[in-house]
Amino acid sequence: MKTFRRALRKSLRLRNFKHMLRYQEDRQWLLDNGNPAFLEGYMSAQSLCDSTELTQAMN
Repeated sequence: MKTFRRALRKSLRLRNFKHMLRYQEDRQWLLDNGNPAFLEGYMSAQSLCDSTELTQAMN
C-alpha cells in the first residue's frame, strides 16, 4: 500500500472507488440497496469527481 502527502488525482480516486465496490457484499454494504448516505458523504468530502463520474465508476 502506498501513501501520498497530497490528495489523489482524479483517475486514482475513481480507480479506488471501483475497487471499493468490486465485491457484491461490499457494494451491498456501502450502498445499502439504494441508500444514498455513502455517496452523499463521499461527494461532500471531496471536490475532484462529480456524481456522473462516480456513477460511471460504479457500473
